[in-house]
Amino acid sequence: TIIVTSTALIDIFSPISITSAGGACLVGMQAAMACSAAGIVATLDVDVDGVSQGGANGIALFTGTGAGIGFNASFVFYVSPRTAGLHTFKLRAAVSAGSASILATSSGYNAQFWVREI
Repeated sequence: TIIVTSTALIDIFSPISITSAGGACLVGMQAAMACSAAGIVATLDVDVDGVSQGGANGIALFTGTGAGIGFNASFVFYVSPRTAGLHTFKLRAAVSAGSASILATSSGYNAQFWVREI
């Protein structure tokens, strides 16, 4: 389980590096999440080679409905074509207050972060 308490975007999960042929990429994340209280907004963003894809607002927002109430936090995001070569993708997260937990295998859930060149 990954617990996010930062109100600024921080790296979560391990970065993914791929050697691209110069095409666009799809980036996705699927996980069960829970927030520490209703109304907490969890922001997710993707960083590619040091550049945020969604800026301060991220690319996906999820709002908790109550303390410890789980929800499906999933997205697929299109990243425009990159030059051919090695590229690093990082998943980043922040919360508006309190905390958000990304439930992983240690909690009996599966969490995935993936990149696919298209």
